[in-house]
Amino acid sequence: MLRSLVGSEMCIRDSNAVGLARQQFRPEWRVHGVITEGGEKPNIIPEFCSADFYIRAPDSEQLGVLREKVMGCAEGAAMATGTRLEVVAGSCPVGETGYVERIYENLRTNSVMAELYGGNVSTLGVEYSPRDWEEKIPTGSTDMGNVSHVCPSIHPMFAIPSSPGEGNHHPGFTACCSTDAAFEASFKAAKAMSGTLLDLVMNPELL
Repeated sequence: MLRSLVGSEMCIRDSNAVGLARQQFRPEWRVHGVITEGGEKPNIIPEFCSADFYIRAPDSEQLGVLREKVMGCAEGAAMATGTRLEVVAGSCPVGETGYVERIYENLRTNSVMAELYGGNVSTLGVEYSPRDWEEKIPTGSTDMGNVSHVCPSIHPMFAIPSSPGEGNHHPGFTACCSTDAAFEASFKAAKAMSGTLLDLVMNPELL
């Protein structure tokens, strides 16, 4: 989160700077931003504005590089507009400070568990593409990545029937989640996950 005093112009310049910087970003880097507070009246210069930015990269090292670039955009916009910039890291409300730093680590997929899951779900009529192809598909961020750095983990994804252009985060996708077809897909994924757990319990040498 960015908090700026005297800052609607600063937030706009910052967003524009990030947009211009994208040509120097790696293809797999992602930056998403939105102005959350931009003032109350058109004829009053706002003394306080804020914006939220998410930054994503394949691993912590690249995330650090991307973070510095995004910070440079904010600092440059603040300097250009004479704005005092306050950066609040993270998005988890806690204590008097309001926020704490929280980074989602990259997901480390356990190969043994992934193969077991693939075998279980295939008995239910679901087939996945080869892993090397699956790993190239862009995904979101999840705290499951943090878990995977502590213990063996997998984070299977499954699809539900939806209309073209109505992917995740779309209202149409939300409506599709309550359909019988979506329940059936969820049931198969849960059953495959349960089967994978049983495989590990019954065959501890796999661990």
